[in-house]
Amino acid sequence: MCLGDRRIYLLTANVASHCWSFAWQNSFLWGFLTINDLYESWLQLKRGLKDNTFANYKYMYMQFVEPDFGKSRIVDLKRSDIRGFYNYLVDERNLKYNTIDSVHTVLHQVLELGVEDEYLRYNPSDNALKELKKARNVEVDKRRALTVPEMELFEDFLSKNPKYHRWYPIFTVMLWTGMRVGEITGLRWSDIDLE
Repeated sequence: MCLGDRRIYLLTANVASHCWSFAWQNSFLWGFLTINDLYESWLQLKRGLKDNTFANYKYMYMQFVEPDFGKSRIVDLKRSDIRGFYNYLVDERNLKYNTIDSVHTVLHQVLELGVEDEYLRYNPSDNALKELKKARNVEVDKRRALTVPEMELFEDFLSKNPKYHRWYPIFTVMLWTGMRVGEITGLRWSDIDLE
């Protein structure tokens, strides 16, 4: 072995030693990482949501996940823990399926960040909601649009009832255009083209 080979060997060993030290420290800190820690990262990174949607996600997490389950360390997290948490929400907190669906939407995204950052090998919340639905025989009623006679009946009720008459114009526009509440409340005269 020549002197040049020895320098390369020492340099490689030194770099490997530093990398091992960093990896050990990182894995040590990783062992204390909680779901709430991932949630804080998710809050900083999440973009592209409407303000109301983001506020609802934060509320669902803070109300149902953060106080207890959020303190769980991610190194200990298993699929059965997620299923157990959802069962707890049904049995002890008496939450409806749709509320748990909202909680799942946030929790799944938070845990997915853990997968992307390689703190988790897989997302333990995958399919947990489907399993809850199957185990509890939950049937989610699909929303259906009003029929034309139902719309006309509703309009007639609004127009003739003094208590609700002021809502007649708003609901008429919503019924016949399909606009949502947020869209109709943001509507301005400059948005309307009568020609």
